[in-house]
Amino acid sequence: DEMEDVTGKPEQADYYPMAGPYQLTDAGYPYGTKFLVAEFTRFLSYKNRESGVWGHTGLHFDNCVFQDNARAFMVNGRTTLSNSLITGESDNVGNPIPIWDQAALPRSYPSQWGDHTDLLQGHSSYDNGGPQFSIGNTFENFVSTADRPAGALVPLRWAPFMLFPRNQFGHQLTFNNANRVYINYGASDSEYGWCVLDADGSVTGIAGGAWIQTNETHLLRDGCTWKAEWNAYVCPLFAENYIQFSLSSASQPGAAGGAGTGYDIPKTGGRTIRGIVRPLGSDYYTGVKGEMQGSVRMDGSFQLMHNLVARKAYSLEFYTDDGKPSFSPSNFEFNMQSSSPGDWIIIAIPYPVGTSFTAQSPYVTYTQVDSFAKLTPNSIYYDAATKHLYLLFQNTYAGQEFTDVFGYGVTDSGSYQPLTITASCSSCQPSLDGVPPIPTLPSQLVAERYVANLQGCQSLVSPSSTNNGQAFFFFHPSSYSGYKELHYKFFHDVKGTPLTISILNGAIGQAGKSLVTQTVATGTTAAAGIWYLSRDQWEKLAGGNLYVSVSDTNGVEVLRGQIQCSGSCSKPPKSALSLSDVCNPTYGTLPIYTDAIVKPIEWGAWIPENITVNPSYTDDKVCGANSLKFRFENTNNAFVISYWGSQTDLVLDPKYRSLEFFVEVAPGYGAIPLFVGTYTEKGESKSVNLAANGVDNFVIDETVWSRVRVSVDDLGVPTFTGKIKNVLIGFNRWPPAAGELLIDEFRWSTEEANVITVLSDVNVVTSAQVCVAGQPVVGGRNSQQQMASASSLVALPFLFACLVALLL
Repeated sequence: DEMEDVTGKPEQADYYPMAGPYQLTDAGYPYGTKFLVAEFTRFLSYKNRESGVWGHTGLHFDNCVFQDNARAFMVNGRTTLSNSLITGESDNVGNPIPIWDQAALPRSYPSQWGDHTDLLQGHSSYDNGGPQFSIGNTFENFVSTADRPAGALVPLRWAPFMLFPRNQFGHQLTFNNANRVYINYGASDSEYGWCVLDADGSVTGIAGGAWIQTNETHLLRDGCTWKAEWNAYVCPLFAENYIQFSLSSASQPGAAGGAGTGYDIPKTGGRTIRGIVRPLGSDYYTGVKGEMQGSVRMDGSFQLMHNLVARKAYSLEFYTDDGKPSFSPSNFEFNMQSSSPGDWIIIAIPYPVGTSFTAQSPYVTYTQVDSFAKLTPNSIYYDAATKHLYLLFQNTYAGQEFTDVFGYGVTDSGSYQPLTITASCSSCQPSLDGVPPIPTLPSQLVAERYVANLQGCQSLVSPSSTNNGQAFFFFHPSSYSGYKELHYKFFHDVKGTPLTISILNGAIGQAGKSLVTQTVATGTTAAAGIWYLSRDQWEKLAGGNLYVSVSDTNGVEVLRGQIQCSGSCSKPPKSALSLSDVCNPTYGTLPIYTDAIVKPIEWGAWIPENITVNPSYTDDKVCGANSLKFRFENTNNAFVISYWGSQTDLVLDPKYRSLEFFVEVAPGYGAIPLFVGTYTEKGESKSVNLAANGVDNFVIDETVWSRVRVSVDDLGVPTFTGKIKNVLIGFNRWPPAAGELLIDEFRWSTEEANVITVLSDVNVVTSAQVCVAGQPVVGGRNSQQQMASASSLVALPFLFACLVALLL
């Protein structure tokens, strides 16, 4: 925003507090060593005609008082307003202002012109950044009248973009004589994309929390109810999540005239509609949709934004100012800029037959595939039958990414890697023949549903707890990462102390061992992440023998919920591993390590000081007397098996079809992703990230020795012109962390690498009763009818490139 320079002239600038010591920038301004949180306490603001507080990014207001303001509080970015009193109208009536249509009003009104019909606002969401929190506040005297609506919690008015989709305005809030929520639906986009979480039910009165959202029909789902005095819907917690997308192009749709066939659309709430999203399969004329006016940005480009329900496919169409179908852009940038791990959307944009495309993100050049079934997060597909270009956007963060905001937070890792599309057509005239049908999803996007009701009465420790919550799961037997992925989201109303949320092994009424734990900050709900399942863990999941536990900072369990299948859920295939073949294989092998490195082979490490190796570890092994133990010290690096001990490189006999070894993680290090690579005398190299199809246990963890088999084809061996000089095993974990591995029976094998397929065993559970009678878990849909998510393994191709450079 504008600030004054030393001459008094306004210019666009911003200010962030920073800690010293300070250095001067080239422009002569002091610059500190780190950013600080700007905290405001006991701040008093009253009778302001615009805002009691209007601020930008990363501010914390606590124990403040706001009275008689047109809008009490509006700060964007990662912001909290806590433990404050917000009064819409106090007993201080001020000086009533006579206006032309009424002799005198009972009090002064804070709008700029004394308008007694203008919306009275409390805490307003602001901009498309977040998360923004309202915590422990009291709102009083926000009463709607026949002349003027009022809302203690409101979306930003008069803004050309949608708001951050997971702000949390429901943490221990109190309302006295106050209309809790109000959406105005004016002439700007910002009021039409509002999705805000009532984290604990203190706004909606729904135990465990609920969502408050606008009347845009594409956001509605089963269980949403209209609340007239709020002008908003109250919707139940759900598994899919909200995401936000942004599309920008060099120019906006035409002012008038229309380009393609289709039907005219009217203005909505005073907005000029220039973009519409529709769920695939919906009716073009009467079906649900989300509308956007968009805006021209400072650089002259045109931007459309909206919030969508994740794990679904949508069409996106463009319209002129007079409501007629317009051209699709010949060049645009698309970003899924707010999401949780595993979230995805598919966007279909109409283009004429014969159009060719290029697609590029900052790090990937996308390929064009020839069928929808082959669509991936790194490819595009054009369907001549529907005349649409299909794009798949997916949050590829495989894990948990937590945004902490003064002790609260959300899981939001976003995408932040915009995709740029260039089409060969200059005037891309679409033919809007209707919304494309729902396609058969790629297998990697098909998921099985699981749910858990989180209740105190299920806990073996705190059965009298009155807290509530829900956990939602999507399980992917097939995924783009190659792992068996369990995507989870946890909602709960526990407040107070820092919490741990764990998934444990145990039947109903039994205490179990933790399999995965996420530590979250005080009061945090909507925690999300991805967990790669082993064969045994998948078996326990399908059998109903896993549960969710929420514990406080003292480790005391306050909520528990048994995880149950909702719909049809598969069981894992039986292991193809025969233990009798491990130590005395009936197939041919060429040993690398069996009790010791087989001479003339030698071992090494890059970088040596970060890796320690014990080639004669005796405490745990598969066969013989020893195993090979090596430790990584907070690094992603590689253990190297070298064939240069006698300057003898390896010419691998074609009969050997795979590289095989047995591996286990040392106790205390959980599951560790690995990569395997080869390197030749001529500098040729190839690496493979180990995923479920190469690992008999599906993951490499501390629970069991697992066989790994990697095809020589995947390692590039048949295409190499040089002899094999090195075989590498390395960590593929980000961020880097310490870990210990045990390896045994490392060898080339004449056996083909196993491709593990999912068997047809099915476990069907339509609902599961919990300890409170009449409260079954939420029912689900058949996995073929739902659109679930996938996430990609965080790969580290640059690491292998660095290792190759070192070897050179």
